[in-house]
Amino acid sequence: MVFRDKFSSEGRVPEKKIAYYFCEITYNLRIMKIINRYILKEFFPALLLGLFVFTFVLLLDRLFALISLFLTKKVGFFLILRLFYHLLPSLFSLTLPMATLFALLFTFGRLSEENEITALQVSGIRIRSITSLPLFLSLLFT
Repeated sequence: MVFRDKFSSEGRVPEKKIAYYFCEITYNLRIMKIINRYILKEFFPALLLGLFVFTFVLLLDRLFALISLFLTKKVGFFLILRLFYHLLPSLFSLTLPMATLFALLFTFGRLSEENEITALQVSGIRIRSITSLPLFLSLLFT
């Protein structure tokens, strides 16, 4: 695409303008990298907390059955731990989407409560670029 403006008569962009656009793009990329890192620092602890809590709640149902096996049938402790280990993948398939939703709501709720999303929008950053990385990770996790 050929740019025509009042500075160039032959239809090409002056070198100063190219340098300006390049500096602006690298500056925007640097700012977005910092913002994404900040949002992920809020997202991952909430994700781990949600994963732990939801897994524990769903494990409570099976916990009492395993305790009764341990006490009545005299099943070994390491066998009970092995059963826990084999139960976790099926529980993670249920708890990971719930924990991801919890982390998204918690992260953006806190950012909204402290008016950080508004401050980012006022500084010229679109909401789509703020939410793109956490939403991509949530799609990846579920």
